[in-house]
Amino acid sequence: MAEAEALRDAIDDFEIVKWLTVVPYPYSLDDARWFIGEVEAGRDASFGIFHEDRLCGMIGISNGSLGYWLSVGAQGKGFATEAGLAVVRDHFTRGGGDLVSAYFEENDASASVLRKLGFRAAGETTLPSKARGRDVASITLAYTRAMWDARADVVRAGDLVLRPCGPMDPPNIQPMADDWDVIKMTAGWPWPSDPAFTASRCGSPFDWTMGLVGAVERDGELVGLMGVSDGVLGYMFARPHWGKGYATQIGRAVLAAYFQRFPDRSEVRASVWWNNPASARVLEKLGFERIGTSRRTCVAQAQEIDQIDFCLGRARHDALRNTRQ
Repeated sequence: MAEAEALRDAIDDFEIVKWLTVVPYPYSLDDARWFIGEVEAGRDASFGIFHEDRLCGMIGISNGSLGYWLSVGAQGKGFATEAGLAVVRDHFTRGGGDLVSAYFEENDASASVLRKLGFRAAGETTLPSKARGRDVASITLAYTRAMWDARADVVRAGDLVLRPCGPMDPPNIQPMADDWDVIKMTAGWPWPSDPAFTASRCGSPFDWTMGLVGAVERDGELVGLMGVSDGVLGYMFARPHWGKGYATQIGRAVLAAYFQRFPDRSEVRASVWWNNPASARVLEKLGFERIGTSRRTCVAQAQEIDQIDFCLGRARHDALRNTRQ
């Protein structure tokens, strides 16, 4: 009963259901019980969206079609995009096929969410609105498997993949955050570890106008983090994956993708603590050259530390890449 009441209370608002196709208005407890029964029976693959332990929406993929809704108070906070990224990524990483979605043509907010998720307009149609009692002009969108595989925010290097972080990643990143030998070599990660900080690195979609940043996976297992943000390369890898060449392998692909995507950028910089020779060797393998030393605050160690500064210019990167090919 409590679940049905929570669902009814969250969705029973004409300002929500007027944007949906099959949801009635008013939305009764019987409607909520029926829907929960469908989910429990496996006939509907929807997930609840919660904020501060309160149901504020639903999202799911049914027969290849993505649908979602948010309560009025939860709109405009990025929740739909955050949940959508997680659901879409899970669909495709599990081998799912093409996706479709749609929105009523005056629903600019939903149009924006779907574009952020990677959907592209496919056509125009009319769809029924049960709450309005009539058909409504609508825009259909598609997100094909080929589009997913060709995304600019995904970089592949053999068996390694860099892809965007999402809200399902913190439990897999937290073991790295709990390892002092990993975190002491970073500049901005706190110690003791803070799960809220870890989650903050995965919540909102990264601004892809700033670079390429994400999680590094091997055979579906998260093995590290890497990225170039605002012209600076950074990375960390879980201890069980040290010494396997992963940073060099995916790093070369990330740098190539960065220089290709941002033709106006002339260089990438990076720095390592003075006592991190392993990371310095990675940068040298990637083609970086030492340009000097400086001091920087290490949050985990709560002090300023000497660091070695590196730079990789576009011309040098291109020359080294041509040599390896």
